[in-house]
Amino acid sequence: RTEPEEMLLTGKKAQEEVLGQMDKHLDAKKVIVDGALGAVSDGIISEGENNGLNQETKVMSEAEKVLSLKAKAADQLVATAQQLGATVPTAAKPDVAKPDIATAKTGPTRGLQKPDVKADVKADVKPAETFAALSDRQVNDAVTSVSQGVGGSKGAMNDVNKVLDAVSGMSPNQVKQVEDAYNGKFGAQGWNFQKDIVGSMYPHNQKAMSALTDTSKTQAARTTEFTATRTEGKALEAKLGSDAKQIHDAVAGMGTKETELFAALDKYAGNKQERELLAKEYQRQFGTDLRADVIDDVDGDEQIRAQALMDGNKPLANAGYAHEALKNGDIKELTRHLNSIPAADRKAFGDAFKKQYGATLASTVQADSQGRFFEPAQLAKLLDSAKAF
Repeated sequence: RTEPEEMLLTGKKAQEEVLGQMDKHLDAKKVIVDGALGAVSDGIISEGENNGLNQETKVMSEAEKVLSLKAKAADQLVATAQQLGATVPTAAKPDVAKPDIATAKTGPTRGLQKPDVKADVKADVKPAETFAALSDRQVNDAVTSVSQGVGGSKGAMNDVNKVLDAVSGMSPNQVKQVEDAYNGKFGAQGWNFQKDIVGSMYPHNQKAMSALTDTSKTQAARTTEFTATRTEGKALEAKLGSDAKQIHDAVAGMGTKETELFAALDKYAGNKQERELLAKEYQRQFGTDLRADVIDDVDGDEQIRAQALMDGNKPLANAGYAHEALKNGDIKELTRHLNSIPAADRKAFGDAFKKQYGATLASTVQADSQGRFFEPAQLAKLLDSAKAF
């Protein structure tokens, strides 16, 4: 035998050994899982004792990690040998299935069964995963959490985290169980899982739900995508919630906190989808329309500026701010503002200013400075800056 052939046989033997160890491991784990579920369901052991069993399955998952590393090492050895041109000798054993340990789910909460893996070490074949149906108790618990997260108003989610946490880690067939049970329980009241729950979610949360039910991927891949999408989504939701509250606090009560209001609105001027999400979040939190609340609380140039930011029209928003600064005689701030506008955006600013106020910025500055006392040097700087627009 050549050296690559010896390497290939060694790798295949290692694969076979790991497969056998994983079979024994999953059989033992299934005994614990099924025994725990049955015992809790029948009231034989307490929830506290069951928590101990959960901990035991976590310990077993550490063994799975070790087996996973062994499997990867064996796979690499076979792949290297094949790259060197090795083929299986006629006396060698046939290919053995490689365990997809990464898809193993710990704990008695998801009804794990062994993956049904077909033999093929020459390609990265995804396992035909099967997952046991959830128990009635598990389904009922999930439906309860989902209904609590949804709340009582269609089109508005009370707590999306309750909904997503309820199905986190489930396989597609288990998610379908929860969906069917929810529709069966609340369908007579006009509620539908896809339309009123998934349909009411923000796009990133809909993407997370889609990840859980994507049958073209392994359970490990589904869980990874779901987790990554939720991490990004939670960061965006925190920003939306904070900014919606900042805007509400800025326009609530007597007067307007202009600095806080425009600081929040300005964040969303360049992103239409996030502006729409901000409006939905504001409606969800306070039950009123963001645009109406803001427009009702400001007037004049501030209203022009606020309206423009909510429409995503940054040039007009800048024009409104410039006109207000000039009207207030704050030519130092106006000069700073003009100089902060990138050269590529200055034409759009100039066009927006002329369309809104009927004259160019430079001519408006010239006309407005008549009869007003401005420090000559500062006025000269402003006029010089205004010519660029």
